[in-house]
Amino acid sequence: MKELRDYQIDAIKGCPGRSDRSGHPGIIPSLETNLSTLLVMATGLGKSVVISRIASEWSRGNVLCLAHRIELVDQLAAPQACDLDYRPAIEQAERGVEIDNLFGDGSKVIVGAIQSMITPRRLRKYAKHPFGLIIIDEAHRATAPSYRNLVEAYRRLNPECRLLGVTATPKRTDGTAMGLA
Repeated sequence: MKELRDYQIDAIKGCPGRSDRSGHPGIIPSLETNLSTLLVMATGLGKSVVISRIASEWSRGNVLCLAHRIELVDQLAAPQACDLDYRPAIEQAERGVEIDNLFGDGSKVIVGAIQSMITPRRLRKYAKHPFGLIIIDEAHRATAPSYRNLVEAYRRLNPECRLLGVTATPKRTDGTAMGLA
């Protein structure tokens, strides 16, 4: 398991009451009580590592990590092998695994491309194994209809599904609010 930097630990667990930092609840505590939350980290601070640790520590169901490009799907999957002790399954175009080979061996994390995960075939594939957490990398893109439709579809399967958006650029140039609660 990769050793995290202090600010990454604070992002995940929170740092309430610390005099040297502004208090905030952290991602995992925030998701305990809220359906969605947003993590903003500047480029180069290790968003993929934080995503990996959150996915590995999530105890309330399967986890879907979403990206919008092939390179980002692979970038999200790589660090998770260290935290999870297995390389997560990738669902992107022709890459995918048989659902019968998942989840029985303790694996619970899927990394997928939005374009693949929104298809009716993939929605049917995961209907019996709904996600407890969806993590959207580059969350400033999550206002697009494809992301909204995906979140709605998976929340119909599990109304308690939590949503974590991760981005370095939370302010959209078109002024659209990022709320997906």
